Amino acid sequence: MKNQIDTLINISNISHSYIIYYQFNRSIKQSIQYKDGRIDASTWINELIYCFTKNNKTIIDEFISILNKQKEKVSTLNNCDYKKGLYDQLTLISTKIEKAISA
Repeated sequence: MKNQIDTLINISNISHSYIIYYQFNRSIKQSIQYKDGRIDASTWINELIYCFTKNNKTIIDEFISILNKQKEKVSTLNNCDYKKGLYDQLTLISTKIEKAISA
């Protein structure tokens, strides 16, 4: 998933460079309407990518929240190896996700 987000961020950077290029380059021999079309399309793409990347962060936060709620439920079980196995695995996954986010 991170690779996909990186791809979107790269596309956003490219779109941003096109916005700057068409906005400030006076030597382009295209019509103003054409330039405005390129700028508007690039702006729209950047806004769409922002929504997708923001939504991705929300999904991860929601996933972590559900994991934590499940850990709370597991903690109410009677002490046994099954409970310990459930809790250890949920904790391991939580830790891996948080490390991946902070990297």
